[in-house]
Amino acid sequence: MTNTKELEKLVARANEGDQEALQQILNPVGRPGLVMPTWADCVRYPDGYHLGRNDLPQALWAAFTSGVLHDPEEVTKGVSQAWTMCEWPLHALDESAWETLFTHTGFLSDATPNQKAAQVDQLDRPATLYRSAHPDYMPGMSWTSDLETAYWFACRNRRFGYLDSSTTAVVKVDTDKCPWWLPLAHFNVRDEHEWVMPWPRRALPREHLSFHELDLLSAKWQREKAA
Repeated sequence: MTNTKELEKLVARANEGDQEALQQILNPVGRPGLVMPTWADCVRYPDGYHLGRNDLPQALWAAFTSGVLHDPEEVTKGVSQAWTMCEWPLHALDESAWETLFTHTGFLSDATPNQKAAQVDQLDRPATLYRSAHPDYMPGMSWTSDLETAYWFACRNRRFGYLDSSTTAVVKVDTDKCPWWLPLAHFNVRDEHEWVMPWPRRALPREHLSFHELDLLSAKWQREKAA
């Protein structure tokens, strides 16, 4: 990069999404080494402070779409952290953006290598998935293979007023009946047995579980744990 006019042209191209121009700015001829921004670089302020967890998805999307973050390993770190750490991932980015990110990374899992080897079939396709949410957000992308976890979320939604005892508490889906619905990721960092699923473009074959039956089942779980 020899003069200001050339730099201005590169900046204009980079602002339009030209990744080659961006890399020429970051790595001018004559500079030793190659600058490859990391995910940590994208979420850290110059003074050393980090973005809040609910700001991570927007930071990820901006860095990814601009070409600043393009190293596959760093994009994977960003997608995993932005999804699992944000309280409401789909409030921060829409389903189309998330599906673009997960498609770019391929299937993600935080299982250990030994767990992956031993449970590859289970990790590829859970037999049953559950979800609890306000009816307006019921399709969603965050599901769990654990009914107790889904019930915990149902109780939280009831406590916050998002659901009441007369509404559906948990939706149950038999994944064998929708072979087109393939998982994008599996995370268990918070012991929630979470499965990230594509936003359903077709009706899911689902069963509605009531608070009444789950409250009774919860009492049974508690007795079994106390025994």
